[in-house]
Amino acid sequence: MKTKKSIKTIICSFIAIYWIFSVMYCQAQTPGTAISTTGVAPNPSALLDVNCTQAPYQGVLVPRLSTTHMNMINTPATGLLIYNTDCNTFYYYNGVAWVSMTSIAAGVSINASPGGAICTGTNVTYTATPINGGSSPAYQWKVNGSNVGTNSATYAFAPANADVISCMMTSNAACVTGSPATASITATVVPGPTASAGGTATICNGSSTTLTASGGGTYLWSNSATTAAITVSPSSTTNFTVSVTLSGCTSTASATVTVVAAPSTANAGSDQLNVAGTSATLAGNSPGTGSGLWSILSGTGGNITTPVSPSSGFTGTSGNSYVLTWTISNAPCTASSDNVTISFASAACGGLSTVSDVDGNSYNTIAIGTQCWMKENLKTTKYKNSVAIPNVTVGTTWAALSTGAYCDQNNTPSNSNTYGRLYNWYAVGNSNGLCPNGWHAPNDAEWCTLENAVEPGSDALCNISGATPRGTYVAQSLRATSWASGTNASGFTALPGGDRYLDNGNAYYNGMGTWAGFWTATTNDYQNYVSQTCWDDDLQDYVDCSYWQTIPAAWYRYFASGNGSYRDNIYGKAQGFSVRCVKD
Repeated sequence: MKTKKSIKTIICSFIAIYWIFSVMYCQAQTPGTAISTTGVAPNPSALLDVNCTQAPYQGVLVPRLSTTHMNMINTPATGLLIYNTDCNTFYYYNGVAWVSMTSIAAGVSINASPGGAICTGTNVTYTATPINGGSSPAYQWKVNGSNVGTNSATYAFAPANADVISCMMTSNAACVTGSPATASITATVVPGPTASAGGTATICNGSSTTLTASGGGTYLWSNSATTAAITVSPSSTTNFTVSVTLSGCTSTASATVTVVAAPSTANAGSDQLNVAGTSATLAGNSPGTGSGLWSILSGTGGNITTPVSPSSGFTGTSGNSYVLTWTISNAPCTASSDNVTISFASAACGGLSTVSDVDGNSYNTIAIGTQCWMKENLKTTKYKNSVAIPNVTVGTTWAALSTGAYCDQNNTPSNSNTYGRLYNWYAVGNSNGLCPNGWHAPNDAEWCTLENAVEPGSDALCNISGATPRGTYVAQSLRATSWASGTNASGFTALPGGDRYLDNGNAYYNGMGTWAGFWTATTNDYQNYVSQTCWDDDLQDYVDCSYWQTIPAAWYRYFASGNGSYRDNIYGKAQGFSVRCVKD
């Protein structure tokens, strides 16, 4: 080991001596020193001029140190030069610190996507690009100076106009300057349109509504319509959305169209006429859809106990008639309504439930309005003073009568058990009296009173006659339930006893089980013009001998299968009809 050290020492000493002599030689020869491959003299301004423009080409190799070793140089001289192997650049000492001859500055830039002016509410992604950031740069995002986000190269949010977004990047690279570096960008936000879809709407199923959007220049609805106003008719509740665009910016709004079902069809129930007492139970239908409400359409002194209940109680005044309306509603759909007539029996019958004729036949009674009527057709064979009424079975005999008579339908007495007997008008108008004591055959005005009690206003002036029906449901309410859709709502219980009609001097039975005719006590004879010619012996020619003939007639009521009653006098007094009696 000592031998090797001695050899190294000898070599170093030799080199040093050679250098000293060389320098001394150079100093003696020229003002500066030249090291070259060409033998060119040194530049006069240079102490040392190194030139290598010919082969072999070579350079100057200065001391190479790491940053650590560089900083270990004791009291470096100003201008001392080294090559930093950590930073791969030259450093010189400026008398205070080591300075890199090549600047390695840290930096950062920010890119916005989307860039430029954006619409309100637009989400923007900001991306930081580091310069000399090293292998793991650190990031701190700020908005208007306040820390936001995470240690990430990106940050996304919806900025407001003039927001300043900045990013501070701290480099972990060696030899850099200017770390941490900061960059910023200012957001330009264009206000978007204020969109409106026109608000909400509620419609009935099958109806339509118009939605009108506002706030934009162009519109696009969720049903692909591109107009501001759209008319829609959805079958179920639907939300409609519209995109409103103005100056390149878009906002949305929505409107809900609520669809409701049409209300159930109202049914107020059957008429209740001549109800005993002053209270009744209503019979409206329960709404499947919607809600129901009772109201009083006409009549005074009435009270509905529970208006929203289909089976509410109702109270009124004895002898009064009321029309009530049952309405089922489900807004905004059109409500469904139905009316029912409720009338309360008067004290007309005075507590009398039956009455008997002179033959001992018993008849049930019914109070209708202010009147008390028999509920059955008359079947007596005697006047009330016990004078017998002729029973005429032969048609030709019957047709020629001008005095009172009765008959059984089809000359079968058992038919009278159900339908009562048929009488000509002469029996009705007989001074002996056809009805029991305290009762009489009703006149035309009393029949009219009955009809207006059953259906108010059916013939208020009692002047409708001929082929025009009186009322819309009079006959239906008067007919027994067993006959032609009769409701017998009045309790009158009319039955189709038919008639005995006249034709060419004969009388025929007709209509039992099909229709009914009832006599009134009111006569209404009419004139019939008989056109004829006669032979005049003096003139030996035919001459006009026409004349006016008085036809004995009376008003009667006629009921068939329809719902109106008919008032007529086209048949003479010899016609055979049924009779109902009314209390005096």
